[in-house]
Amino acid sequence: MADILATIKQNNFPVLAATGNTMRLAFGTYCLNERYQKLPPRGTGYIAGEAPDGLVTFNGAPAIRVVDVFDRLTNIKVATVVSASDGTYHVGNLDTTRLYDVRARGQDEHENDIIAARVTPHA
Repeated sequence: MADILATIKQNNFPVLAATGNTMRLAFGTYCLNERYQKLPPRGTGYIAGEAPDGLVTFNGAPAIRVVDVFDRLTNIKVATVVSASDGTYHVGNLDTTRLYDVRARGQDEHENDIIAARVTPHA
């Protein structure tokens, strides 16, 4: 942590926001999240839950669920969205050269999360 802050001061990188015990820092095309990990670069790609195979469902019916997208290489969460009532979702601004893991979270302890691993964004 001290090394990161020293690098930021030395290079005059801007601090975007400080809230409570966490900070959000940015420089170049990379950002540091609350855990001070480098976020992957953004791009023009997208991952979407579309019919027939990409919808979020529960017991075969479309469902509203929280969908998290993680960078495959670093395991850093890059996006969180909520699927629509018809089970569709859309996550944009992803780098098309990277792989992502997509997780639809179960609502309670009786529902398992659904994970799609190694997803390549559409251009």
